[in-house]
Amino acid sequence: MNFEGVRVGAVGAGNVSGDSPFNGFGGGIFSWNGASVRAIDCAIEGNISSNQGGGLSAFSFGAIELDSRTPAPGVIPGSRVVGNYTAGFGGGVAGYGGSLTIRSSFIVSNVAEAGGGVMSFASSGAVVNTIIAHNQASDMGDGIGVYMDPIDIQHCTIAENNRTGVYADIFGPTPLLLQNSIVWGHTDEQVSTNALAQFCDIEGGFPGPFNLNTNPLFVAASALNYDLDGGSPCIDKGMTLVSVTNDCLLNPRPYGVGWDMGAYEYVPEPSVFIMAGLMMILGMRRKS
Repeated sequence: MNFEGVRVGAVGAGNVSGDSPFNGFGGGIFSWNGASVRAIDCAIEGNISSNQGGGLSAFSFGAIELDSRTPAPGVIPGSRVVGNYTAGFGGGVAGYGGSLTIRSSFIVSNVAEAGGGVMSFASSGAVVNTIIAHNQASDMGDGIGVYMDPIDIQHCTIAENNRTGVYADIFGPTPLLLQNSIVWGHTDEQVSTNALAQFCDIEGGFPGPFNLNTNPLFVAASALNYDLDGGSPCIDKGMTLVSVTNDCLLNPRPYGVGWDMGAYEYVPEPSVFIMAGLMMILGMRRKS
């Protein structure tokens, strides 16, 4: 089933999934038993679930794909999961024995018992180019929780999600791996100590190759603008990920000499180029 450019629910007046069997899953969208759902450029807002997946849920071999395909005006990607609630896990998006593929999305202000923004429970998948912010949960990660099986987390900005940014409890030899991501602004723990991180900016520091512990300099975090300021230490400091060819706004990666950390690739405003050109011309005139 495909949803494109659809609004599912509305903040303060969304859908409600109740307590009868399987009705407590996926307040907005529910996929199970091999069903596959693609939500492209969709708004999943203000939905409620009594069990799991306040916004979207993939259960028992179900699959959810959330992505943006149309460049969005401003700084928010085309797909957004905002203001959903569940009494179970996965306030925004939940996977229970299913498959989650989340790309170029905005997952903000969702609430759950466990896994406030995203909860992956014995599921497969990836979260790429996604902003996860201001979510809240009582357990297993306010931003994103991953239990039993690892998923890939690449080029994500996970910021200001109450106490915990990334929670991982993995069974087996393959740990949760974060690459080219920013995890910042959580009061208790940024990333579970049993996870691995490479080329990430993590507040307080985190072991791993080329990780940073430097303020990422968001443009305006208080206004939910987690784009990178021109002086950000995260610009051109990511590892080469040839599988990631764009950012959350569909700008090409890399823009400069290397991939940037986080969901946004820094692209200077046209005025920056104009000023640089004027300075070059003035410099040439002075020399002559």
